[in-house]
Amino acid sequence: VLRIETFEYQLLAIENIRDDFYYFSICDLVSGENSSSISDVADTDFYFCVIWDASYSQVGNMVSDKYYRFLKQFVQQSQKIHTKVKLDVIEIRNTIGSKHCFLFDEVDCQYKELQDYVSKIIYDGATDYGCILDILSIELYNFALLFTDGIETMGKTDISNTHIRLFPIYFQTISNSFGLEKIARNTNGRCFNLNTCTTQDICYTILFNNFKNYEYINFLVS
Repeated sequence: VLRIETFEYQLLAIENIRDDFYYFSICDLVSGENSSSISDVADTDFYFCVIWDASYSQVGNMVSDKYYRFLKQFVQQSQKIHTKVKLDVIEIRNTIGSKHCFLFDEVDCQYKELQDYVSKIIYDGATDYGCILDILSIELYNFALLFTDGIETMGKTDISNTHIRLFPIYFQTISNSFGLEKIARNTNGRCFNLNTCTTQDICYTILFNNFKNYEYINFLVS
């Protein structure tokens, strides 16, 4: 990690390697009295939710296992930036189902509890994305991850009236990728396919784009 300071600007450059390329993730620390330093961001609580589609179209152990492995890596990357990470896992079907909160900090990391919980999710019933708006209108999260195949069987809700960014994540061969891309665009988020995107790339895109008063620039250096 390299921090560059000039009279007008402060930059944070993080070097990474992917395949045969080195690249730098660069955050522009906005100058001015109201700007945030990297330590300010790191010291704040990081609170996001996972909206977990538990409808019948998601049935199968592979769903829980793959999403858990991604989520564990995502939380681990978040902990490199934030001292405390808190997440809610909220199940949806045709209504809002169970909700469980997990905490990850320097004292306690509830990975085992998270794995046990998601492994016991029962996939049944239909899907109504109207539940998503109900969830995001009540809670105040930094952002929300949506684990779903995009196949909605009840309701035709236009998910756009929310100030919380939504990031749909899927991997299923049979999926409604067009609908998920639309949800991402309408909420100023991004849609990711776990089969074509690396976990590291997803983490950088989401985590750095959610710094307050930061701009994210990514470029490759051969």
